[in-house]
Amino acid sequence: MLTVEREYKADVWHWKAGRGNPIGWVDDKSHVISQSPVPNGKEHKLHSGRRVFIARVQDAGKSPYAQKPEPTAFAGDLIDSFSQQEPDGSMADIRGMEATREGWFLEMSASFRRATRMMPSSTRRGTTLVPLPY
Repeated sequence: MLTVEREYKADVWHWKAGRGNPIGWVDDKSHVISQSPVPNGKEHKLHSGRRVFIARVQDAGKSPYAQKPEPTAFAGDLIDSFSQQEPDGSMADIRGMEATREGWFLEMSASFRRATRMMPSSTRRGTTLVPLPY
């Protein structure tokens, strides 16, 4: 949901089947939504005539994938345009991989340290986090 009342930032975990999944990583990004232009933000017009700017910002660190250079000669009918690599920094916060057990599942996880770091301090006080049995 977009707001035209105030600026906000959303923490986004973006799983990509062909990029991070082969080595079990999920992109850690932020979306900044603002009524004023923001760096690298794209303008979107709303039905009401108002406008909003959205920037998709990747967290600090090395991404779990890198784009390969475009081939200069025929390299087959199907080529992978990304190579996988171990992420670091904040990009190494979120693990994730598809699983097939009686259907299709996407499993993601983050450390408790990261989860509590992302919570507002007012929410953290008196909160007990309980690990789920996965």
